[in-house]
Amino acid sequence: MTDNSKLLITTGFISVVAVMILLAIFSLSKFRDVKQTMTTLVEQTNAKTRAANTMRDKIRVRSLTLSKMQHEPDLFKRDKLFISFIGYAGDYRAARDRLQSYNMNADEILILNKLKSEAKLAQPMNLKAANLLMQEAPIKTLLPVLENAEKHQNNIFKHLDELVKLENKYTDSSLTLVNKYYRDTQYLLYIMVMIAITISLFVARMVIKNVSVKNKKIEYQATHDSLTGLINRDEFENRLTTALQLTENNNHDNILFYMDLDHFKIVNDTCGHIAGDALLRQLPDLFEKHKRKYDSLARLGGNEFGLLLEDCNIENAKKVAKNIQSEFERFKFHWEGKVFSVGISIGLVPLNINHVDIYELLSAADVACYAAKDRGGNSIQIYDASNKNVIEKHGQMHWLQDISNALENDHFILYFQPIYPLNKTGKDENYYEVLLRYRDKTGKILPPAGLLSAAERFGSIGEVDRWVIKNSLEWIAATHHIENLKLSINLSGKSLNDENIFNFIKEQIKSNHVDPRQIAFEITETAAIGSLEAAKKLMQQLKKIGCKFSLDDFGSGLSSFAYLKNLPVNMLKIDGSFVRNIADDPIDFAMVKSIHEIGKIMGMHTIAEFVETEEIINKLKEIGVDYAQGYAIAKPSSEAIIVTRKT
Repeated sequence: MTDNSKLLITTGFISVVAVMILLAIFSLSKFRDVKQTMTTLVEQTNAKTRAANTMRDKIRVRSLTLSKMQHEPDLFKRDKLFISFIGYAGDYRAARDRLQSYNMNADEILILNKLKSEAKLAQPMNLKAANLLMQEAPIKTLLPVLENAEKHQNNIFKHLDELVKLENKYTDSSLTLVNKYYRDTQYLLYIMVMIAITISLFVARMVIKNVSVKNKKIEYQATHDSLTGLINRDEFENRLTTALQLTENNNHDNILFYMDLDHFKIVNDTCGHIAGDALLRQLPDLFEKHKRKYDSLARLGGNEFGLLLEDCNIENAKKVAKNIQSEFERFKFHWEGKVFSVGISIGLVPLNINHVDIYELLSAADVACYAAKDRGGNSIQIYDASNKNVIEKHGQMHWLQDISNALENDHFILYFQPIYPLNKTGKDENYYEVLLRYRDKTGKILPPAGLLSAAERFGSIGEVDRWVIKNSLEWIAATHHIENLKLSINLSGKSLNDENIFNFIKEQIKSNHVDPRQIAFEITETAAIGSLEAAKKLMQQLKKIGCKFSLDDFGSGLSSFAYLKNLPVNMLKIDGSFVRNIADDPIDFAMVKSIHEIGKIMGMHTIAEFVETEEIINKLKEIGVDYAQGYAIAKPSSEAIIVTRKT
């Protein structure tokens, strides 16, 4: 499934926010429009209604004023009433003009036209009646004029009442329309809110679904190996713990297989890690043919696999192991035209109450597998604590705890053995190889051969290398009494394939303020050939910052000279098996001489190991070898001895 949860959440969030913003903008705009419409309609309708009422009031007051003039005996007061009478006519016209200034519909225009017609008839009559009253005309003359004026006045009242009713009607209609606008706006708002809620729910559902899928994926990744799809070591250990508890409680028969693929390194070294990964991906199908559904198969790391057979006795377990072994014997791995045969070494351990925990159980299974592989591979070994071979391998595994303790508590000790110049080359140098010793629990200092072998076997040698590098550079930084000091530090094949080792070395050089030219690194010919590209890359990186390289045990491999030209080496350490008998064996003498001559042609210095006698030193000088190292020069010591010899 495509990892698009961030995009989905972001898109959903933006959508919801956008809808809410649009909703707010729309709401404000709509309510503003409704308010404006309402205000305009109400103000206009109210203004029209006020104007109509004013017109009606002024006509009524004008009519009453005319009546008062008829009954007012005082001439001065009558004159005052007459002036008011004339003024009310002006007020009426002003109110009518205001009314006409607004937008008028057909009904309003019709009534106004009727009012104008009646006003044209009423105005002269009212004015004539007012003038007759001011002149105190006889009643006989006045009465017809007043009756005629009243008739037209009543018609005006009638039309004004119609106008007021019409304006009131329009006011009610306007309010109804405004209410409709308001309801429509509310309805639209409800729709927008529902859309926002729907989008929110959709986004929430998709996020929950996506998170659920991701949680399942994370859970799967936490319990399964990404390359093979098998359960991983952690999950296998959980199941093994449960099986061990069942064994203790219910006396179940459960069997643990620890399986190591044979010849895997050949595939990796020949065709690369991509081919190795392709091979590992094909293996689950081979195992699945010979396990039951409820048995647990896991990749424990690298090319190691574990199989837990539940409710299975040892006899049936041996049959399963033989079937798996036969399956692997028949299997051929094809890669780019090459065909590889692989085998499998299997260690079997029955689960029983004597096992303290799963780690002891796994350790026993690993020991049995190691013993099977030590017999040449593609074999089966049942763990038996009394078996001599198993005891030996178990002893090697116990070195792991010693390695861990030595690293943690500094039980390792640095020793130094001089590399002495036999000619003018390096005559001013004080050159030493760094060797390692181990202080056991009793305080006795021992060579670490068995410990380092176990470290190589179980993958801890890289940590030992780092300890040596760190402590060696700290020692150089603290050593001021030796001039032109130079150290040669051994690197294992494991470190050659460590992608972070260069950065570690560079950081240690920097933090200890050591000149890189004081450091040379030694790798064995076998390790270099086994990791040719990695060795070449690391050499180039270290040489670039000023370090040098020695190729140790040169001549021990089958294709030494063929590989030599591909490696940026500064020095060749001639294998001690040739040097030891150089004084007595002409073949060894010829081998050492040829290695030295090839080295010189390629611009390399040569170092002879295992130099144990003066006769060997003389032979090396005769050949022209540059440096000698061995007991004839000096034994390894915890102190760097400055060697002085007569040349």
